Amino acid sequence: MVAQEQYQTAQNAAIPLAQLSHVLLDVDFFDNPKIEALEYRFGPLASLWLIRCYCKMSRGSHAVVPRDTIYACAKRIGIEEVQADEWIEYCLKYGLIIERLNGYSNTRVIEDQQKLGLRRIRETERKKLSRGRPQGVTRLSRGTDAGQTRDPVTDTDTVTEYIDRSITDDHNITEDRGESEGGEQDEDLALADRKLETPGAQEWTRRNPFMLAGRQPMRDYPLISISKHELASVIRDWKQRGIPPPKWRKAFLACEARLRTYLANGKTLDHIAVVTWLLGFQGSQLVDETTQDERLARQKSR
Repeated sequence: MVAQEQYQTAQNAAIPLAQLSHVLLDVDFFDNPKIEALEYRFGPLASLWLIRCYCKMSRGSHAVVPRDTIYACAKRIGIEEVQADEWIEYCLKYGLIIERLNGYSNTRVIEDQQKLGLRRIRETERKKLSRGRPQGVTRLSRGTDAGQTRDPVTDTDTVTEYIDRSITDDHNITEDRGESEGGEQDEDLALADRKLETPGAQEWTRRNPFMLAGRQPMRDYPLISISKHELASVIRDWKQRGIPPPKWRKAFLACEARLRTYLANGKTLDHIAVVTWLLGFQGSQLVDETTQDERLARQKSR
């Protein structure tokens, strides 16, 4: 059991998490049919208990709290363990909480901790760049002259610059907002939509990634679950960084290989935000490969 716990901790280290000082709730939290059903069945104290649990998860290491903490949240409002067990079972059944690392967590809290972790990585990288010679982070310049080749230039931002901008946005971005931001983004959304499976009566439509975050499997890479807006963000970011579409397949295949390793070790994929991989490490690799290809092309043309 100890070895299993250490292995899971190492796996999650690949997706950085940081303890939060806040918990994000949608303004229509109490209008959620699952929350309404929770209050109808167990009373309004049940939703108060759930919010307390979310606060504890937000401050928890790896966004996880043990069952005793869940009981403590119930005890604070006068609820005994027997009744708390019924609330826990209900929330697990409908995805309001999930089992993780021998404890309990919430998909939204995990993603918020990931975003904060990525922001801190970005700040650390900027400090390193400001102290000495920048290393390894390049992007392509935007030369437009007919005879001008594009040279790699040092970029003081890290490959997580897009993720940092998105941290201040609400996690559940509405479709109307995305489609109102201009024709170019409409095109990216349309391309993302064509790359995703169409929801119907499939088994994955009843799982938490789709029900809570709108994530759908990709048509050509079925292990990758990602929402339309997340995929559109990846496509837009790769275009801006000059990564040609023929190279995109390599990043998707690398992500699938990593997910396949998770499954082979008996892990669930429900909590994994693939968008952070595509915008981070995989995107950085594609930029480096594109830069090297252009260097070789210039050398051959001399």
